[in-house]
Amino acid sequence: MNSLNRYNKFQMFLHWVTAAGVVFLLFTGVFFLEPLANQDPAKVAKLQIHAMVGAAVLLLTITRLIWALVSAQPVQSDSGRSMASSVAKFAPKVLNGLVLILALSGVLMGLYSGLFDLLINDGGTLPSDFSGPARTVHAVSSKLLIAAVCIHVVAAIVHQVIFKHRVFERILPI
Repeated sequence: MNSLNRYNKFQMFLHWVTAAGVVFLLFTGVFFLEPLANQDPAKVAKLQIHAMVGAAVLLLTITRLIWALVSAQPVQSDSGRSMASSVAKFAPKVLNGLVLILALSGVLMGLYSGLFDLLINDGGTLPSDFSGPARTVHAVSSKLLIAAVCIHVVAAIVHQVIFKHRVFERILPI
């Protein structure tokens, strides 16, 4: 497969590191942070890790978007099915948009709840809850991102295994 059909190595690296960060954040957010009461002393340490990884994913996503604008991109993969090709063009925008919404709502939630001061200065206590518009956006966008990531993974597998489109060669660095 020639280089015009593959993402460059830097984009591949950014994709997989960002994907690992997103999966980590979604998993820990849903299974460790959401069920944990704000009064639990262990939550602060878990939120510190969540916030640091979230900040890294935000920076990686912005870097990915900038890199995609300034570097040569592979030709759009054509499945031969017009609807699938249309969805394929739209899917990265949805995934990146949801990651940005999720990260920015996390930042807003941290700012308005006093969480950043607590995480940075190790002082104070968590609010009784993180209610408010930023929390609602964060919760809803996380569930949408989980669905979008699952659809993305299933679609990639279907295209690779059933349709034999060799899509993994475009993004795998091997």
